[in-house]
Amino acid sequence: MSKKIPDDHPASPFEEETLPVGTTQPNSTESNGGTASPQDADVSDSVVGSIESLRNELAEAQDQVLRAHAELDNFRKRTRREIEEQLKYAKVPLVRELVDVLDNLNRAISLSKQSSVDDLTQGVKLVAEQLNGVLVENGCIPMEVVGQPFDPNLHESIQMVVTDEVAPGTIVQEIQKGYQVHDRVARPAKVFVATDK
Repeated sequence: MSKKIPDDHPASPFEEETLPVGTTQPNSTESNGGTASPQDADVSDSVVGSIESLRNELAEAQDQVLRAHAELDNFRKRTRREIEEQLKYAKVPLVRELVDVLDNLNRAISLSKQSSVDDLTQGVKLVAEQLNGVLVENGCIPMEVVGQPFDPNLHESIQMVVTDEVAPGTIVQEIQKGYQVHDRVARPAKVFVATDK
């Protein structure tokens, strides 16, 4: 027969505390009446504010990157157009000067029937001088090669000439004049070169 424990008997520390039906054990976060502390609320607001600020900064940075890409693309296109235009019309000043030479040459031809040989020769010489002047103004300089050592980068050897008057490898005769534009060969000079055998 079991013993009945009186209602006023103190509970054993090992006995599980029973709660009325429909109630729950309060947790530590509800120990202050079920509401978050003001400090917790401040921290939460601060975190939310930081996230919003970072989102705004990211959106602004992305917008700046897109603008920079667009500006760079426009700059490249504009530069390419300008370079193409410069290359397309770079020869206009040279052509303008050459057509003046052509006009004088055509004028000499048209007057050839009415002029003496000496007059025609003089007219052609003047045209040649004008053409040489145009070339020099545009950086095209004729090479002076006779007496110079043969250089395959500047000269084209047509024939070897046996002679003891100059050192072997020296240019002794120019067959066709060579030209340089600044420091680049436009046309190599065709020459005869000395040899000792």
